[in-house]
Amino acid sequence: MKIIKKYIIPVILILFLTILSSCRDISVDEDIIKNDIVYDIRRNSELKRYYGDFEPEENYIPTNTIDLDGILSPVYMFNNNRFYFPVNKRYEIEVDGGTSGGGMTMLTYIDLHSGKQRFICPDPLCKHMPDECKYIDLQTAFFAEKNIFYTTFIDGGFYENWTDRRFVIAKVDLNNDRIDIVYRTEEDPSRQAVNVEGIYNNKLYFFVDTRTENEGQREVTSTRTLKIMDLSTHNLSEAVNFPEQYVNIWSSIMFIDENTFYFQSLRNIFTTDFNFENEKIIYSFENNERLGNYFYDTSTKELFFLARNTKDNTGIIYVYGNSAIKKLNMPHTDIYSFMLTNGEIYYSPYESIFLGISPRDDLPMKDREVYNYTKGKIYVTDRHSREEAELIFDDGANFNYVIGGSEVCEYIIIGDYMYFPYMEFLDDGTHVWFRSAHFLEQVRINLKENTILYFAFE
Repeated sequence: MKIIKKYIIPVILILFLTILSSCRDISVDEDIIKNDIVYDIRRNSELKRYYGDFEPEENYIPTNTIDLDGILSPVYMFNNNRFYFPVNKRYEIEVDGGTSGGGMTMLTYIDLHSGKQRFICPDPLCKHMPDECKYIDLQTAFFAEKNIFYTTFIDGGFYENWTDRRFVIAKVDLNNDRIDIVYRTEEDPSRQAVNVEGIYNNKLYFFVDTRTENEGQREVTSTRTLKIMDLSTHNLSEAVNFPEQYVNIWSSIMFIDENTFYFQSLRNIFTTDFNFENEKIIYSFENNERLGNYFYDTSTKELFFLARNTKDNTGIIYVYGNSAIKKLNMPHTDIYSFMLTNGEIYYSPYESIFLGISPRDDLPMKDREVYNYTKGKIYVTDRHSREEAELIFDDGANFNYVIGGSEVCEYIIIGDYMYFPYMEFLDDGTHVWFRSAHFLEQVRINLKENTILYFAFE
């Protein structure tokens, strides 16, 4: 039996050691970071890094993911002691006698044994350029077995001799350096899109959303079909009784476990069987309330999720298991974000601080107010007793927007190390704002040794 989460597949690929030793190492680039001076995300000015109490990392201590074994989440991919995530691979091409820069998304990973980062492309001579590297623009991975995963993207002919752009699902075999299209939509991306939801029992589940304009009219009809692909044969079938109330609104499968879908829509979290019968609502969101972080423990069969009220700055963690839901009592009253492991809960309570007004004069004044909602603090408590909490991180509110200002907390703690996308807080004396380097740089902090390392992608 497999339990699969959208974006997160617990069976992650294992590359051969010979491939690992020859892949390009893209950790700290001396051309990018010199004497604590770095280029900003547009690479056209210089900024001084904020180190605070952290010293530059000189020695990496090997770690593992034992604390996260069996814990599924929408924001990370782990397997074989490696941490996978997409980055923005930057490049320059010659155009009309000059050069033009750009970026495309590419999967990369950090080897948790060595602490080094490498592109997923196994070719040691590849420069990872558009129209040259077939691994460019692969953003998500749904692993079916060792070294084989499925992904979706818009193909314009690079992977097959095809002239029309279509959403496709591809099988990626890293052992044999091979990518094969296994599904292609019938219409172009303006009319049909594909969203892969997960893998369960050797079957791939994905939505096909179709938009149809009636001839001679402005009326648009939208349909959503849940398709199931047998990964042994690549034969397709369709789920029956897909509920009409979820066709024209946003909805997503959170997890698949045994004969149950864990589903989220705009207003509810619910379970249903594979035939979309016997629907059971787990939780209904109130006004101003939305879903925050959520995790699934495959060992205890429990769903943990945060219901956060964005108007009142309140947040409650709930746990659903054995057909019952209960509030999780925490050392702090209102929780902004959290991360679940087998033994601990890492979390940030609401502790809002007003930072100023953003320069976005196209927005109403109330939407231009800039806050850090946690003052950059992270606590840890025992997952089972939750009687006391220890403050393990405090950045002074100015360093990391991800911990205190984003909709979903994106930090990941692996052993003594914390990873998160680098963002910076800027203040020109009149306005303040956060600037994101998401997909461009990652930060690693050793919470025990108080050291820091920046991963730059070029």
